[in-house]
Amino acid sequence: MKRFPTSAAGVALIEFALALPLLIILLICITETGRLAYYNILVGNAAHAGAFYGSQNLDTANRVSGMAGAALRDGQNIPQISVSPAPTQACQCYNPATGASTALACSLNGSTCAAGTHRVVYVQVTVSGSVNTLFDYRPLGLPNPWTITRTAIMRVSNTAQ
Repeated sequence: MKRFPTSAAGVALIEFALALPLLIILLICITETGRLAYYNILVGNAAHAGAFYGSQNLDTANRVSGMAGAALRDGQNIPQISVSPAPTQACQCYNPATGASTALACSLNGSTCAAGTHRVVYVQVTVSGSVNTLFDYRPLGLPNPWTITRTAIMRVSNTAQ
């Protein structure tokens, strides 16, 4: 019986050619996941900046418009950023003895609460950004662009205003 040559010189090249498409797909998935995570952080930080502005700003007449401006300035690297719905503030009367709170209408002259409770003001900012992916994944059932939305809620530091 004749023996065939047992050379393995081309086997590595064939294995590499078979594995290369899978490696490229893996690299694209890692890159896209990293980009979306980065923009997710940027959108969250923009919402946080708007809420932080509202929690520190004692000028209640301009608080809401300032929150939107702060969020937009912080998120200037986010494509197609928007602050929607408009930032809001909510007031409550909190009873520390029972832990209960009741809604209270926020007014510019400062709403008052019943005896034994104190006024607590919260601000809320919602920021959205649309991010285009590197490739079009719509045939796979994935959206393009991806819309990332984050909401930040903070308590106002000085509720006397």
